Amino acid sequence: MKPNEKLIKDVRFKLSPLKNEQKVIGWNCTALVKDDYHLGTGTSSDKEMASKIASSEYLERKFIDICQYDERLKSKFEIYSHPGSNGFALGYEPLSTNLRSICEALEGWAWSKWIDDKYAIDKIEMPVKFNELSRYFLSHFDRSDFYRKDFEVELENTKLSLQIGIVTSFKDTGVFVGTRVASIGENIWEHALMEAWRCLIISENQELNKGHDIVHDRIIFFSQNADCAKNQIRQATQVNWPQPKIKKNVQEIFDGGFYLSRTILNDYKNWYQGPIDRFVY
Repeated sequence: MKPNEKLIKDVRFKLSPLKNEQKVIGWNCTALVKDDYHLGTGTSSDKEMASKIASSEYLERKFIDICQYDERLKSKFEIYSHPGSNGFALGYEPLSTNLRSICEALEGWAWSKWIDDKYAIDKIEMPVKFNELSRYFLSHFDRSDFYRKDFEVELENTKLSLQIGIVTSFKDTGVFVGTRVASIGENIWEHALMEAWRCLIISENQELNKGHDIVHDRIIFFSQNADCAKNQIRQATQVNWPQPKIKKNVQEIFDGGFYLSRTILNDYKNWYQGPIDRFVY
């Protein structure tokens, strides 16, 4: 399938150093399109990797956008019944792309089960082994809480052992969150802390992407309403979690060797649904 080049609009990349005092410890790269709308971000201790991540995120969102204009792809990826980007992943290798798709789907499902259906996720002690970049993210907050849970997801008679890590970081009256789902044994905390830090940066630049989606508006809301989030977390007391089950797992290959995968799990509420004070994003 060849993407419609009319949908691929001009993009520029803004690369900024992350400094601990005068030492550069990492890089943040942002893909900017019309009116400086953010359509991809990459953060890493390595400059090239930060740019690569931002480029990949930008391309993923553009390929999802392509599907909005193609009735066959819109049906294949169930965009009518499941709008938004949950469960999508783009890459050059089909198996790893599909695994990331499953991880993305599990992330949205687990958040919905935690906040909407009130299943508990264990709060754990703060991990002690953080690299310099993770410590940089952590230093922006008054305190951070860490939550972790293991899951098994079955795909075509193969059981995948996955873990979710969630960070809720607090500053003043606000809360800022980050999440990563990955295979057991992988580092989940640097990415989760990075996402929490990004939420803080967004809250300090509230005009960026304002009104473009409910996730952005929730970031702004919870940057001033941490108690609302704490109340929702406290209500999550159920212990007998259901098993995550895959409803749909599909993949499309595009010219250029791009694979776009989407996974949809059963029985969850999508992130775009609900009011601004629903603590899911």
